[in-house]
Amino acid sequence: MDDPGEAVGGTEADAARMVGEWLDLARTRSGDLGWSLIYPIHQRDLIGSFEVYEAAVVAADWTDFAYDIPDVRTTDGEYRVTVRLLGGVESVPQFMLDWGLIQTTGATGTITIRIAPGGFPRGIQGTG
Repeated sequence: MDDPGEAVGGTEADAARMVGEWLDLARTRSGDLGWSLIYPIHQRDLIGSFEVYEAAVVAADWTDFAYDIPDVRTTDGEYRVTVRLLGGVESVPQFMLDWGLIQTTGATGTITIRIAPGGFPRGIQGTG
């Protein structure tokens, strides 16, 4: 771990799996579209409701979106998951950028994950 700051739960591998599952559920429009993997406060404060999220995910163009996860670091009690955007930043659905669910720099994105030591709450944190 890089700089754990406050206590974190889970592992870097858990954080990477969570990001992969979220992106895959949204991209393939399956299950709950990854809604349950978004931090509860951010579901409420950034997005508002599942219906708003569902509409954004379903309307998004996922055609060129592809990724891999080359790195995970722990900083200030959160995991920072690096996502290499194989389709480039222009392939990232706009809702992810609008809600701050991914922060991009060139062809790389960062997704922040919070996993509390007790295991819950946990999820993808947006900056809005």
